[in-house]
Amino acid sequence: MDMPSDSEKNLKRIALNAWEPEQRADAARQIHDQQFLTKLVLTDLSSKVRDAAIENIIDPDYLTIIATRSKFPSIRTAAISKISDENKLVEIILESDFPTSVREAFEKLNSDESLATIAKQVGGTLGKQSLARISKRFDILKDIAIRSRDPKIQWMAVELLQSHFPEKNIQDLYFNMAKDQTFPIEIRLDALNQLNDKQFLFQLAIALSDVLVETESSGLAEMSPKIEIESIFETTLMKLDDPVHLQLISIIHPRLVPLVMKTIQQKETLLKISNDMPNLIDLVVHELVNRFGEFKDAMAIYQTANQEMRHAILQKHLKSDFLINLFDVETDSGLTLKILESIGNEEKRKRVIKNFPLQKLEMLATTLEKENPLFSSIQNEIAKKSQISFQTPEEAFNYVVANPNSPVSLDALELMVGTPFLEKILDQTVPFVLKQKVIDLMDEMTLQIVLLTVSDIRIQDEIRQKLQRKA
Repeated sequence: MDMPSDSEKNLKRIALNAWEPEQRADAARQIHDQQFLTKLVLTDLSSKVRDAAIENIIDPDYLTIIATRSKFPSIRTAAISKISDENKLVEIILESDFPTSVREAFEKLNSDESLATIAKQVGGTLGKQSLARISKRFDILKDIAIRSRDPKIQWMAVELLQSHFPEKNIQDLYFNMAKDQTFPIEIRLDALNQLNDKQFLFQLAIALSDVLVETESSGLAEMSPKIEIESIFETTLMKLDDPVHLQLISIIHPRLVPLVMKTIQQKETLLKISNDMPNLIDLVVHELVNRFGEFKDAMAIYQTANQEMRHAILQKHLKSDFLINLFDVETDSGLTLKILESIGNEEKRKRVIKNFPLQKLEMLATTLEKENPLFSSIQNEIAKKSQISFQTPEEAFNYVVANPNSPVSLDALELMVGTPFLEKILDQTVPFVLKQKVIDLMDEMTLQIVLLTVSDIRIQDEIRQKLQRKA
């Protein structure tokens, strides 16, 4: 390394220490030390000195440093204008935090290799512009389609391959894109739509089935990605449309049988499965009812099923109209309640209950827990159909205790007025609305007595409020 001359040392002292910017700038114009000039460009506060210093910088490495680090746009522009090495321009694009400098460096790129690098490593708007400027060469476009960090740029490269090289086989690209979970669902499905090779489709189905099983086993996956994988898996199976491959997938991953079933396109295939594989008839009925609308075939399968399998069928989400038809053939009270509970539409459920004969309603009532939401509806319908009447206050009392949620119970309280049975209701486990009705029915003297004997604070408050109103 050559030692700097005394005159150069003196120039550097002036360039660093002179008070006047003009003196420092004049000294900088006479210096050729690239590292020293770069330091001036990056540290001197005077634009005159910076402009003078950059005039003699020709080393692309130092120019690149200035282009990526200088705080001053004009200096970065001057540095970029002096760079012809495209590797350095690419370096600026990849490392600079200044959008204007990135744009200036990008506009100087000409080679396919440099533009491909931007498409692969930067993506976004610059990636799109790189693809627009790049030569339509199969090897470059395929490399971008494989290696770009931006999935949208990858897909754009694939579309260019499709349009410019229709004779080329790029099924491997479609396969990898459909398989890769880092791609957006839209691109994966677009790739899958272009995938026609049966072997690739089968490989994709196996890969997706492995992911689905792993997802279910871990219990850690979010719902959204799982739904996306299922969607791609189902589409893959429908495109595969190969009974042998579908059977292999079902054998490899039995828990995916429901998803495989969804891809079956022929009703006859489902009916054959119901005969050959009785343990799957719940899934068969689900597909026949919800996808094919074949209520008659589904009803026939339900009628031949044992009670355990009927329970399994009713665990599936089935159309309400089909469920309503089941009441004509189902005699078991537990299964009848299950059918009722499965009807999602409240109005349809009420109409069904209204049409039940009294005997069936009474049978259902004996199996219902009071907490069941259907309990009050059924009890109300029983009351209407049987036209309940009470001969004595005791009969009314016993009915209210047994059926506290029945609308009839409120009317039954009227028959207990003036009897000890009315007061006894306050000690029973019944809805508070009944106790409020009891208090409304009592005379003032009885209320005063009850107030002294009852321990329930809510009842005490209710009585005091009524007595205050009377006062």
